[in-house]
Amino acid sequence: MKRIILSALCVVPAFCMGQTLLYNDGAMVKVQAGATLFVEGGIHNTASGTIDNDGTIELEGDFLNQGTWEPSDPNTLIFSGNADSDVTAGSAVFQTVSIEKDNNAHVNLLGDMTVNTNLDFNAAGTSKIYTGNFRLKIGNTGTATGYDVNEYVVTDGTGEMEKKVNADGTFFFPIGDPTNYSPIENDYTGSGYASAYIRTRVNDVVHPDNPADATEYITRYWDVTSSGITDYENTLEGTYIPADIVLNGGNSGHIKGAVYDGADWTYAGADAGTNLVMGSTDVEDAEFTGANFFARPDLMVFLAGPYKTATHNMTTVLNTSNLIPLESPYTDAPVTVGSIPADVTDWIKIELRDPASPTTIISHTSAFLKKDGNIVDLDGTSLPLVKNGKPTSIVGIMHRNHLFIRTPNTGIDMVNTSLYDFSSAQNMAYDDASVTTNDAMNEMSDGAFAMWAGNARSNNNTALKQIRFAGLFNDPAEVLSAIGGNTATILSNVYHNADVNLDAKVRFAGLFNDTGVILATLGGNTANIWTHHQ
Repeated sequence: MKRIILSALCVVPAFCMGQTLLYNDGAMVKVQAGATLFVEGGIHNTASGTIDNDGTIELEGDFLNQGTWEPSDPNTLIFSGNADSDVTAGSAVFQTVSIEKDNNAHVNLLGDMTVNTNLDFNAAGTSKIYTGNFRLKIGNTGTATGYDVNEYVVTDGTGEMEKKVNADGTFFFPIGDPTNYSPIENDYTGSGYASAYIRTRVNDVVHPDNPADATEYITRYWDVTSSGITDYENTLEGTYIPADIVLNGGNSGHIKGAVYDGADWTYAGADAGTNLVMGSTDVEDAEFTGANFFARPDLMVFLAGPYKTATHNMTTVLNTSNLIPLESPYTDAPVTVGSIPADVTDWIKIELRDPASPTTIISHTSAFLKKDGNIVDLDGTSLPLVKNGKPTSIVGIMHRNHLFIRTPNTGIDMVNTSLYDFSSAQNMAYDDASVTTNDAMNEMSDGAFAMWAGNARSNNNTALKQIRFAGLFNDPAEVLSAIGGNTATILSNVYHNADVNLDAKVRFAGLFNDTGVILATLGGNTANIWTHHQ
């Protein structure tokens, strides 16, 4: 026998609320277009029941669907009242769902729920949807509206919010943890879509594989999963709260978007705004958070002082003489190692600059320059690790007694790195049009390009930018000072800025003297002044 029961009794224990229960056991409940069915309590549609809602159903209690919910026509399901509603949607596909709870009441999912047209938050106060261990699914053309810091989807448990997609687009997932709203926007593209979706959830904890070298990061990350999208690309923008920020000597501007693919961290599109992290991924199962940006640039450069055209390499006299210090000479990029790797010519400093402001230094690090021109990390083999740059950065190279060089203003890719060989051409280094005396690099007799040698007074801020033979802050004076003012003295077995050819000796006169290197740099003209291309 088909029954529709409106009862204030406890017909089903789970629905004991002291309010009316719509219990549909085998009947058809039809709500005409333009009509509203208000249920003060809950709805239980049994396995043999059918509800065909072409209008609006508003209920204050729980919703349990075990039967048929006709989804074809526009309709609205409203959750109202001042008590929580537990929802078991079963096979139902809703069109519009409106959350209009008050008194801080919420909707709790006890199964997956699909909203095909629009999920609207329209409560007077704080009202959220808790996913629990289930999924809240939005249809291909579905939208979410009305959300704010008090009204959003809480992805607690293992629950997720899912957006079905069938074309390129952008979807803003209004999600958060139980107390903090931390939405994430997805701007996705692909060449094909087949039963495709994107799912997200937020985790209010530090990522378990947070980069070991990260000193600034957030205590929050998002799971972003996709399926069915060919040539998938997704640009992400996540919002966090100030309390998420962890700083260890840096600032919040160092925190940029970082994507973990289950094995490695990547930083494509990494950027930041106020309480925002941005990044992009092509990984179908990714985890997104905010942390220091890390780059591993692949760089090659020569120093003219120790360069030998016969071998196309630089000397390693300082290294084989055990003179290279274990502590970097660049005090603004302090590093200490246990030993100096083989084939290292000297310490080098790498700095990253912002292409939008080419004179603004974002970060710098100390690394090693090998005799073949490759710049390596402290282990002597890996690419150097530079923290707090940007996905596209201007890269500067500084040596303690050679003139600074850098890449052009467009910057280079710090994410998908490939060899950047300064030595291959003059135009690999930035050409400062205001410097008319000298090119950015010295062209060697074998056709290689190298950093100008002879900046013996680089410890002076003014002299740092120039090589000069005479006048104020001239470099030969530094050589002479190092040997106590006696031109015949040779200072041997030293690591000294006045040793501009890096042969472990400082000498003013005689064979391989440093003053001669300075004069050769200046084309043999003592009146010349070479300036770095800033």
